[in-house]
Amino acid sequence: MKKQILWVVIFTSFVAFLTGCSAAEQYLEKRMMKESGIYETSEYQAYEKFTEENKLDVNGFYAEYNDALVTAKPSIHVTFGENSNLRIQYYLDGTHQEPLDKSQKRMLKNK
Repeated sequence: MKKQILWVVIFTSFVAFLTGCSAAEQYLEKRMMKESGIYETSEYQAYEKFTEENKLDVNGFYAEYNDALVTAKPSIHVTFGENSNLRIQYYLDGTHQEPLDKSQKRMLKNK
């Protein structure tokens, strides 16, 4: 009976030690950051400001999202290709009502 109680105490102590490790590491990490003076540096304060303004990407790097880049209309580049195994058809409009024929392809290539 005493042996079983001893094993239960050892097991619970081991589990308590393992669950407390992450908390101890977090405490030590915060303590080291505070003691090193990193929190007071202008770089760290800028980092915190960028974090609050969502100007950091997933990896923590600065990434400013410009609305002008999002609203800019992209240019279109079309490469005409021919393949004997595929039947490729090009259209002048997005609704696929005005097909291009080979003479129009040559005319568009020269522009």
